[in-house]
Amino acid sequence: MGQDTSSPALSYTILQNAGYSPGEVQTKKEIAELRVMIENEPKSDKKKRLIQKLNALAITDSIQIENS
Repeated sequence: MGQDTSSPALSYTILQNAGYSPGEVQTKKEIAELRVMIENEPKSDKKKRLIQKLNALAITDSIQIENS
C-alpha cells in the first residue's frame, strides 16, 4: 500500500528534513499573512502596527534560522 501523501506526519517529516521546525513554519506563515494585510491596509495607525509586528516577526525568523 502507498504512503498517504496528505498525512501531517509526512508533511512534518519533509519540513524537518528541509531544516524547518514547526515554529519556523508558523512564523513564515504569519509573515506572509501580515504582508497581505499590510498591502490591503490604507495608510493608518493600524498599518503602522502591522509593519511593526512584521518587523518583529522577521527578527524572530532570522533568530530561528540562526539557531537551526
